[in-house]
Amino acid sequence: MTDGNFKLISKYALLLSISYLLEYTVNRYVKTLDTDTITMANRILILNSPVAFTLLLNIITSMIVYGDKT
Repeated sequence: MTDGNFKLISKYALLLSISYLLEYTVNRYVKTLDTDTITMANRILILNSPVAFTLLLNIITSMIVYGDKT
């Protein structure tokens, strides 16, 4: 394996690790929220926010990979 490929793999591994930690933190925070006093529409938005956050992180990661590829 060339040095350039190893640097790219290391970069993406670090990026994915940071992304996973952010996802984990958001999920833990959302699970600790008291949603009993919130309306049903807001509760659905709050409980689905980790999925939207994960999607956003995946889009950012794929844009970074595509930018490095070209």
